[in-house]
Amino acid sequence: MVRLPGHGFTEGGLTLLPLKMTSTSSAGDPVCKQTFGSSNDGLNKVVLLFGDDLESKGTLKDSFVNYIFDVAVTDTHRLILVNNHIFNDDPNTIYVYIFNQSGDMALPFNLVLVDVPPLGSPTDTERDVRILQDLEGFLQQEFGTTMIDSVSLVTPSSQDVLRPLINTYELLSLSFDGLEGIMQILVSDSTSYMTLLNSLKKSNIDYSNLFIFDNGETDAGNVSPEEYFLLQIFHHFDYHGVSDFFQELKEASPLSLSLVRRLEAGSVDISDISRLRVIHQFTEVVGHVDGLDLRQLLMKVEHQDETLRIKKLTLGDANDKPTKILVLVGDKTSGKTTLATAMINHIFAVKFQDNFRLLANGDPLHRLHKTLNLKKTKFTTAYTFNLLPRPYDRHNLIIVDTPGLGSSEEHAHNKNIMTRLTTLLRQTCGFHHFDVIGFVAPARIEKL
Repeated sequence: MVRLPGHGFTEGGLTLLPLKMTSTSSAGDPVCKQTFGSSNDGLNKVVLLFGDDLESKGTLKDSFVNYIFDVAVTDTHRLILVNNHIFNDDPNTIYVYIFNQSGDMALPFNLVLVDVPPLGSPTDTERDVRILQDLEGFLQQEFGTTMIDSVSLVTPSSQDVLRPLINTYELLSLSFDGLEGIMQILVSDSTSYMTLLNSLKKSNIDYSNLFIFDNGETDAGNVSPEEYFLLQIFHHFDYHGVSDFFQELKEASPLSLSLVRRLEAGSVDISDISRLRVIHQFTEVVGHVDGLDLRQLLMKVEHQDETLRIKKLTLGDANDKPTKILVLVGDKTSGKTTLATAMINHIFAVKFQDNFRLLANGDPLHRLHKTLNLKKTKFTTAYTFNLLPRPYDRHNLIIVDTPGLGSSEEHAHNKNIMTRLTTLLRQTCGFHHFDVIGFVAPARIEKL
């Protein structure tokens, strides 16, 4: 008989009964372990749940529990998991549920269900790595192995795959050999998920199976013919029937979580992961050339004056850090914009072997004629970086790109450019100083 407390509560005509589990964890522990049943020598199957939608993961865990203890759709009760801990809402805690096989259970093995905190922040890779290290250490200490049978990404809706999920997948790919062999996608919205499937493909997320759980609400009447056909191909499970998932789990060949070993061996570079996360978060692919993706910085247009031809573009939120200002000036076609673009690629540590290059907003890609001749820079533009990767993150940076200066006879033109520069820095950006003035000149003697 399943151990239940003597009380529950009612919702939607069903009595919800918290499953009674034993915990030996304390507040502040990186891993909170709850156990059902007595330990035994049976086979352990370990399932990792990833995703940033806590409600979807909670529903999924309850679905598993009701299947494990053979709750029927005609029953008037449902089982639920609860965390009776003062650190229940700690965003860094790993929750481990161990279901030791017994006569009450429908599974022929012990199930270890691991709810991993949301990962994938572009600015906190060190936290993600630390959480996976804590998980690996716990598994090694608890079971003497780090073998994992299923890595499951839980996504709640039919929208595009979000960047945190992609970041999570990329980190996991560095932690396993052949991750796609145990990767499962668990979707909680079965009414329209073609966008999700396309996004998974576009994001190069490889997986073994896709499962759908939706509380049994799907039927042929509320999905398109194409999606209904896909429902027949993909495994479909609901609140009270998850046999397909557990059948796959029964046959799964586990893989070893080995992030700690790879960090010690130097085959995983945390700083490089952080660098790529920031780049992917704040850029988008706008073109391709010579096998390279051209990724444009997603800079916010904070100010644009068509009359004065001044513009301020910003990356990241305002903060209290000091600001360094670099102004680039020089003759027409001297290469100021090209130099600014090269500086930005250097700042974000773009490597020669990377398959992409960075572009500032509109330059130089959007200034190309069909003949591939560059248009002249018309705006005096302040590229403002309030978010920079290490080791440049102690300051904000403004790179000011100016239109080309004319000859000494073009006094009015040159004066106008200096006036625009003064207005941009003082009135738009709120600064009255330069840190560096860069005079840009091509290596031609007549330009000196």
